Amino acid sequence: MTRRGMLRRLACMVGVALGAALGGAHAQALHPPVKIRINTAGLFAESGLFLAYDKGYFKEEGLDVQLVATASANSSSDTLAQLAGGELDLGSMSLSAALFNALNRGIGVVGLLPLNTVGPNDHSSGIVVRRDLVESGKYKRPQDLRGMRIGVLTLGGNAHFNVLRALQQAGLSETDVHITTLSFPDAVVALTNKSLDAAFQVEPFISLAKARGAAVMAIPQGQTSPPLPTIVLFANRDFAMANKEAVSRFVTALLRGQREFIRASASGGPAKEELIRSLQAHTPVKDVNLLRAIGLPNAEPNGASNAAALAEVQKFFIASGVQKKVVEPAKVFDPAYVDYAIGRLGRAK
Repeated sequence: MTRRGMLRRLACMVGVALGAALGGAHAQALHPPVKIRINTAGLFAESGLFLAYDKGYFKEEGLDVQLVATASANSSSDTLAQLAGGELDLGSMSLSAALFNALNRGIGVVGLLPLNTVGPNDHSSGIVVRRDLVESGKYKRPQDLRGMRIGVLTLGGNAHFNVLRALQQAGLSETDVHITTLSFPDAVVALTNKSLDAAFQVEPFISLAKARGAAVMAIPQGQTSPPLPTIVLFANRDFAMANKEAVSRFVTALLRGQREFIRASASGGPAKEELIRSLQAHTPVKDVNLLRAIGLPNAEPNGASNAAALAEVQKFFIASGVQKKVVEPAKVFDPAYVDYAIGRLGRAK
């Protein structure tokens, strides 16, 4: 074969591959549309979901996605109950002992993917301390948490895990503080009226507490946590089995939203403004200037999870007595849904 012939053949192969990739990314929409109910707590960690919704990616797949706003949407126990009871088709929640215990019991849910992973410089979640305690010098370093009233979303959850890790790093234990459970919005109120000294918080509630002069970031999660997913997505098992293509298409559209979020976070300009409008529509923060200043979480563009980190957090839960036995990290998520999405979209670098 001549050099020109080889080049033509190579060009043809590239064209076929590109056409297949484009065809896969833009598959014909399902008809009639499949309704999918998913919860949301208006967290910045859900930004990829919001962008996929606002940009019409779910509709392009033939999905009628309904965002169910619930104050306890990130509480694993509540979300698991809603999923198992058929009140939700998909549910986002934080990692927790309750989730791992439920998986061990064989509750009717299936893991799809993590939405984000904690990085070493992550300031989008962590322990905030009342501003007056910081300004008075009563809090200067993590050792000063001793004797404080600290709020967490749930016992045996991601927030509890990170508070205990921070205490351990400071040479303290859980018996040195007073831990109570509060929702993220309620913790902001409690910090404001000084019935709480500190709390594990996430965005946008960190910035809301700061804007009210109630609290400031003291210990970012990036300083205490391994590369854990902070929010994970699960499905009702029966729904997923009966609608596997629809759920796979949901994950595909979601990963498109995740990648848009990553690009917007890094680039600024029109993409960043579009993200701000989306956050303004779906989160409690309506102040555009505040939205522009808030630290954004890391998003996971390929639905990947860190097996070592999943094993580490479970070891911690088991040692704390809140989890009975380990769930093999490889069994937390069913890879079929992400594999479908990556097969259509390709792997982001």
